[in-house]
Amino acid sequence: MKVFNVFRVSLLCIAAIGILSTYYACTNSHASEKNISYTENADVIKRLNWALTETLMKDGFAPPVASRAFAYSNIAAYEALLPADTARISLGGQLNELDTLPTPDPNVKIDATISMVVAYRDAAKSIVYRDHIIDAIADTLITELSAAKDKAVVDSSISWGTKVGAFIIAWAKKDHFKETRNMPRYEVKYDDPSAWIPTPPKFIAALEPHWNKVRPFSMSSASEFSPGLKVPFSAEKGSDFYNLALEVYETVNNTQPDHLPIALFWDCNPLVSENSGHYMALRRQFSPGAHWINITRKACDLSKADLPKSMEAYVLVSIAIADGFISAWDEKYTTNLIRPETYINRYIDSTWRPLIETPMFPENTSAHSVISMSAATILTMEFGEPFSYVDSTNVPYNRPPRSFSSFKEAASEAGRSRLYAGIHYRPAFEMGLEQGGKVAQNLLLKIKIRKEELVQ
Repeated sequence: MKVFNVFRVSLLCIAAIGILSTYYACTNSHASEKNISYTENADVIKRLNWALTETLMKDGFAPPVASRAFAYSNIAAYEALLPADTARISLGGQLNELDTLPTPDPNVKIDATISMVVAYRDAAKSIVYRDHIIDAIADTLITELSAAKDKAVVDSSISWGTKVGAFIIAWAKKDHFKETRNMPRYEVKYDDPSAWIPTPPKFIAALEPHWNKVRPFSMSSASEFSPGLKVPFSAEKGSDFYNLALEVYETVNNTQPDHLPIALFWDCNPLVSENSGHYMALRRQFSPGAHWINITRKACDLSKADLPKSMEAYVLVSIAIADGFISAWDEKYTTNLIRPETYINRYIDSTWRPLIETPMFPENTSAHSVISMSAATILTMEFGEPFSYVDSTNVPYNRPPRSFSSFKEAASEAGRSRLYAGIHYRPAFEMGLEQGGKVAQNLLLKIKIRKEELVQ
């Protein structure tokens, strides 16, 4: 009898889930058909992210800070578009400390694409400095989307987007970012031979040493996927650590024909110094996160993804990148490991220099490797494998385009590029790629984005 009752309850639960799923699908479809609709134009979200990329580059945002802007802006856009999307569900109640979001009045007509633009605009403007770039693209898009639409619909759409944007901004303000702006500067441990110290040519102080205190989006903590330190520091010639540094030294000294293009293509230093004698000029370029946001655009283009699908890809990739930076930065300042350039100059060759500029933060793990595999794992889930594409992101910086047969192939190359360039030891990129995969897999495990996932 007890077994029969359990079986009966199970059947009732399954039936209830089916009824609820049908109900929500029908009501959302009904709302979409009657009042809440969207204008199909996948280029809208691509143009918004391109404008934000340009803004963050001109503002000179550090890669972790830039990733925060992409994440909040895309989450706001996703949630504003959601009422017109019958296939996907809210991130409210799923991302850390994000409460259930408000819903629009089903009796008021809304074009959710307009709302998406407004929500993205407001969230981005709350973070960036040059908000006129964001305003310009938003104004252009709203004008295009409002053509031939009733003013009341446009006004209600803007109102809904504003409401969602304000909700996400309020959530973002509680992520402890502001508090990290007032935390003490990092104290360089010059008396510890294993510790990171500023590197040439800029010798800039440690970048974002308190980033692990920023609230993660899907991870339970910044240290959840810490890989630790694979090889302990040693200055002794012939030790395992010495040999890691020697590998970097010899890789750069005997650069293979294909290594230099790879090293330069994945440089992604947002603030490169160019030196001539006593003169130094600073040149801006894409950050690692922005590079993968642009790869997301390429994937959406090639797959002819519609607006909801494109929005899904952008929001998941941006969250994975943001969590990847938090994870990598926590590991960097926990292990606080000396960079190859410093080690080689001390113990192997005082005149040696890497092929690209050593970034201004500790060695382990390679953040570029972490966020590359985080993004690649999401994109593989979204668009499949193999997925052939040509990446021309860095053509404006005189870097020829590169072809890849999958996103993970590109991520692996990005990881190896750090060894080829002379700025990371081998374990930093190998463990970084593994770490990034775990960050993305955790996101996909914790976050349900499609209604079909709720009844599986």
